Amino acid sequence: MASPDLELQGVIVARLKGRPALTALVGQRIYDRPPTNAPFPYVEYGESDVKPADVGCLTSDAVYVTIHVWSQYSGGFKELKDIMYEIVKALDRAPLTEFILAAHGWSEANGAKKEIEPPSEDELDDLIKKYGG
Repeated sequence: MASPDLELQGVIVARLKGRPALTALVGQRIYDRPPTNAPFPYVEYGESDVKPADVGCLTSDAVYVTIHVWSQYSGGFKELKDIMYEIVKALDRAPLTEFILAAHGWSEANGAKKEIEPPSEDELDDLIKKYGG
């Protein structure tokens, strides 16, 4: 069974590499494992943690990701903060369709045979009662 965060990693890395303001700072130096002696600065897709996050009728996982920024800039934290700002902008409010496609790809890779049905009205009411709305 494939890890559910692998597809998500691809989406995140693609979004980071596709943000001109970020690549102006780090070029294409966005790695999951930086090469030895990688030039600074660079971004490293770090650890991830997958936790079950089932909700009522839906089986799902929450994926927590750590993204590292490495720099040797001697003028304080400016370079790091500029890079971190661009990472946040690349991912914050990202269109959900990209993440949904990643989840769909993971489902298919793990043997899903059909689309997941949306919750019924009763199931939706139960979820709203349980979690607020």
